[in-house]
Amino acid sequence: MEALTFEESRSASISVTDTVGVEDARRLVRSFCLDVGMSRLRAEELVLATSEIATNLVRHSTEGGTITCRLLSHNRWGEVESLDSGPGIPDIDEAMKAGFSTSERRSLGSGLSSARDLVDEFEIQSAPGATRIRMRKWLN
Repeated sequence: MEALTFEESRSASISVTDTVGVEDARRLVRSFCLDVGMSRLRAEELVLATSEIATNLVRHSTEGGTITCRLLSHNRWGEVESLDSGPGIPDIDEAMKAGFSTSERRSLGSGLSSARDLVDEFEIQSAPGATRIRMRKWLN
């Protein structure tokens, strides 16, 4: 991954299509959070939540997706947004339950619920062809 630079708008994006992209997303979020002044503990919580969401992009989306980091509300929030054009999540309430998985790889099924528990705000919208997840964390 090349060196990260952040523009005045304080946002950066990365494409995630495979496990290398998941690791790149983790590095992007970590670098972004620390660059904007988030505490190391809070940054690592957002990194872990991002890892769960990015892994889902690889496992469940047909073509991967994009992870975007932003600084919001006068430098008080860090946001990570995931976008993909995959098949969608048919039952979001069911998918948010710990232990639920549609993966044939026998996953623990805790990705979405774990990500939600690691952040201050979690929002998900999904339909066939488009899923958007937004996770927000106070900087400190």
